[in-house]
Amino acid sequence: MSAVAAIVLAFAALGGGAHMLRRLNLLDELAPGEAVTWSFALGFGLLGWSAFLLPFVQGFNRPGFLILALTLASGVIPLGRRISGIRFRPTRAWIGLAAVALIPTLSGLAVALAPMADADTLAYHYPLAKWAVASGAPVFIPRAADGAVPQLVEMTYAAAMALGGGYAANLWVWVSTAMLGALLYTSARRWLAPTPALATALLIVTLPAMVYGGVSGQIEVRMTLFSLVLALAVADTVRTGRIGFAIVAGLAAGVAAGSKYTGLLLVASAGVTLILFAPRRPKLLLAFALAALAAGWQWYWWMWRHTGDPVFPMLWGHVAYHAGFPWNDEQQAYFKQFSVLEWSGVPRSLASVVTYPWRATFSPLPGFDSDRTGFGPLGFLLVPFALLGVWRRRRRRLPTSALTILTVIAVLEYLAWMGLGPSLRVRHLLPEVPLILLPLAVAAVRGLEWRPAAARPLVAGIGAVLLLNLAAASAFSANAIRYLASTESPEAFLDRNLPGFEVVPWTNATLGPDDRLLLFNRTLAYYLEVPQFLGHEMFQAEVELRPGLTDPVRLWAQMRRAGITHTVLQEPLTGRWAQLAEQGCLVPVARFTSHILQSRSLPALGGGQYHETAFALNRGCVIAASDRP
Repeated sequence: MSAVAAIVLAFAALGGGAHMLRRLNLLDELAPGEAVTWSFALGFGLLGWSAFLLPFVQGFNRPGFLILALTLASGVIPLGRRISGIRFRPTRAWIGLAAVALIPTLSGLAVALAPMADADTLAYHYPLAKWAVASGAPVFIPRAADGAVPQLVEMTYAAAMALGGGYAANLWVWVSTAMLGALLYTSARRWLAPTPALATALLIVTLPAMVYGGVSGQIEVRMTLFSLVLALAVADTVRTGRIGFAIVAGLAAGVAAGSKYTGLLLVASAGVTLILFAPRRPKLLLAFALAALAAGWQWYWWMWRHTGDPVFPMLWGHVAYHAGFPWNDEQQAYFKQFSVLEWSGVPRSLASVVTYPWRATFSPLPGFDSDRTGFGPLGFLLVPFALLGVWRRRRRRLPTSALTILTVIAVLEYLAWMGLGPSLRVRHLLPEVPLILLPLAVAAVRGLEWRPAAARPLVAGIGAVLLLNLAAASAFSANAIRYLASTESPEAFLDRNLPGFEVVPWTNATLGPDDRLLLFNRTLAYYLEVPQFLGHEMFQAEVELRPGLTDPVRLWAQMRRAGITHTVLQEPLTGRWAQLAEQGCLVPVARFTSHILQSRSLPALGGGQYHETAFALNRGCVIAASDRP
């Protein structure tokens, strides 16, 4: 069922996008390969967009998603006619590269067939989808950053789960990453011969950050589908002046905004680029803006309806929030302080704008998160050869080149992200990376055509980068491959790869639907089958957990108000938790020994152990105030 569900959704995405392109009279305008990959990218967005509307027709369930998928899939018929005449005679070099491409493709499939173990995926991407299916509608959770957020991509995961369960979501993630590789190839084919185009696509899709995000439920790789179609459609809009391409660009921008707040920066960057390159054609900008609004409005309306702020919590203090909404000035200040300290690493300055790419690659800080999931040296390797190509072949056409438009969109988005983005983690730049690397690769190839003698060092460098990328992809999937080749159970795999997983079997067996667990280890959220409340010190204020709070009476009252019946705390207890335990408000009911992992991919790096205790809340406890710090 999981494989069938993923296949059905793939046809739904292809057909839905093909319907859109056909209605805009663009299906026959694109090269056959681009017709397929653009259809998938747009259809992926349409699937998530349509899922938001299903609850209004009582269809957010397996029958509803099946009807939606089959309706969209009907578009594959004209798409099939469009590509039926493709004739391609691959060279030996192309076949060799295609064989190499099977390594990351099959490695990703192996990860998809193993239980999901990525932290952010299990903390909120998959849980949001799972809870939406259980509730019959998207679930609003008053948590910043991982609850009250745009959820278009998560709704496609909900479709997969409704049709085929959790493994269907894993396979759907894998399909979308594979289609991104195909989109990169068809995009490169606009300028490059088949073999260098395939090499370019393979190099980009095997970047460490792509591999890491591609086999998880994280949003950025899926957003790259939208950003690439958006940029190419903007370039085609400027080249042809056709409103249809402007609408496609707007739709791609809108679904990017519906996927993550940073998508708004992509919308703005594309709009500014249209103004710069087509200043005398306001109809194109209007068509782009209306299409973006139509494709991206729903999640911002949804958040405004629940909070009063369409981009919660960014407008706290500037707009009127709904009465009683659980947020306050102290939580907002801590949220902003935490994001600066933990997610940035460097001050937002002109110097940081210039040095960030180098530092994130060769001298990473913890806030960049690029020591594990970076982009590698590919861009720096291409730059000197690209400059050679630009000087020789492209400098006169540079102001009107489609590749320039891709670069301008990426640079504008990068500048906006450095100034306004909540995080400087490198993986959040993934949607812009192909918009930089693709022009660099094309310019580098042009440079080699002028100076063939430069080919040897470039080919050697690219070969080294590709080998490094493939080695990283293989190491990343080795854990899953060992699992698939063994008789290990899913529970044993998770116990080995998820710190704290020992809590899950006990919780699912012991607690019931009338209980509610205060959860601190958010990576367990997806596998828990009981009501839960994520106790995060930064993201929520219903149960305030910020450092420095000392009043156990307030904590107890907030937990009671939230309906919490149990919690799991790491030993030894300190502060307010110790006071609650001393006064008999927390009753120990189980104890666990958990492990810490340095790396799932490289278990030889070691780890450690820690102890946790599960407590039941004594509902009859009357806690006395304490002045102990």
